[in-house]
Amino acid sequence: MSLIAEIRFYSPDLPFMDALATVPSMTLDVEGTVGEHSDQPLLIIWAYGGAFEPFEAAIEADETIESVQTVNRLSDRRLYRARVAESATMVLYPAEAESGISRLSVTVTANGVDSRVRLPDRNALKVFRQICERADVSFSLRGIYEGEESATNGRHELSKKQREALELAVCEGYFTVPRQITLEELSEQLDISRQAASERIRRGCQKLVSNALNVAADQ
Repeated sequence: MSLIAEIRFYSPDLPFMDALATVPSMTLDVEGTVGEHSDQPLLIIWAYGGAFEPFEAAIEADETIESVQTVNRLSDRRLYRARVAESATMVLYPAEAESGISRLSVTVTANGVDSRVRLPDRNALKVFRQICERADVSFSLRGIYEGEESATNGRHELSKKQREALELAVCEGYFTVPRQITLEELSEQLDISRQAASERIRRGCQKLVSNALNVAADQ
């Protein structure tokens, strides 16, 4: 069975980041992409939540966007066709093709890009993360699960430290058989004790399982 991952990543050089910094209340949902694995894809995006005229002026000044066209105007949202500039730092498209990832949804805000993707295996996630890191793009794994049901939608939220430990454990192969990294090596990378690393991973796993099964978890 394939895996579904929810990822947030950020770089000020990503497309639309300059425009969104000007109008931070705006949210962009990517509806479609033409030439999605090229360096200059044409994005079909819905924008909502902010002032449209300042945002459109900001897009015109955004060097990561080569051109933009307004396709539809509604009272609360607008549809745009935007061509990404050749000089833009782009990780969603060529990087996805290189790592074997297929995109399910993409939402862009001033805080970064939230992407929901399908993975052939866990190694694809590791490859994708390495590509992002080489491009100086911050990478945060928000959740990973099998099938279509999200394991992150529930009342048992991971703490930042638990998410960091589990993300590293997944990407470095701690949960594979055989394991590709030891608990001691994980604790060194996290710069914490072995006992602290074990506790974060145990409590994080407990919360995720409790969320998936909809049962109470000890905090």
